Amino acid sequence: MPMIDAATLIRDAQDKAERLCALAVEQTPAAYQSFITLIEQRRKVGGPRPAPIFATLRQPYLSVDASTSRPSSSSSRRAASSLPAPPSPARSTAP
Repeated sequence: MPMIDAATLIRDAQDKAERLCALAVEQTPAAYQSFITLIEQRRKVGGPRPAPIFATLRQPYLSVDASTSRPSSSSSRRAASSLPAPPSPARSTAP
């Protein structure tokens, strides 16, 4: 098994993470892109258990402010009551 140096492992993991962040932003509708937050995490990217290699990677996180996005209980009851009833199961009319 060839030895890959730590700098290469870290650079490859960071490049992959950045591509995933860009893809997440691309695939998110424009109206919701402002909710994407890129968070940093330290992840193991290689190395044996006694000497792991870690890299700081950015990952997309879709955040929503709960104080502005949650309807009040009365408005959610009102919204639920205005929803159409689910379809009833088909009944068999076999003799």
